[in-house]
Amino acid sequence: MYRIVLLPGDGIGPEIMAVAEKVLSAIGAKFHLTFECQTALAGGAAIDATGHPLPQETLTLCQQSDAVLLAAVGGEKWDSLPSHLRPEQALLGLRSGLNLFANVRPAKILPQLIDASTEAGSCGGGRHYGDSGTDGGHLFRATQGHL
Repeated sequence: MYRIVLLPGDGIGPEIMAVAEKVLSAIGAKFHLTFECQTALAGGAAIDATGHPLPQETLTLCQQSDAVLLAAVGGEKWDSLPSHLRPEQALLGLRSGLNLFANVRPAKILPQLIDASTEAGSCGGGRHYGDSGTDGGHLFRATQGHL
């Protein structure tokens, strides 16, 4: 059994998370896996309920889980809050509390769009950050000091 914390967050986040739960259910059925999902507060929804973007209860739950799915945080409603209370602090708190330093998302970059992005030219289309791996592939190595 895999314990997964779901953090729907704000805006379109709850709608995204509802679909993610359906996907997890289909994966579980197909591959005979069991997911125990628990929803927790983060972002603006957490601010509204508790006054803090990442309640300690949420962080503790995430630390005890096998995975965390975060949909979206933030919105105009919370734009006037001091920076330490903004919804985005939930993401930073998760990174810190889970010893992570970045969000990693898979991406496929179309060759004809590489030059349209300031970032894609650095990491897509056969280019890479960091040193080449020993197997001929590329390895991204970064530390918090590089970010």
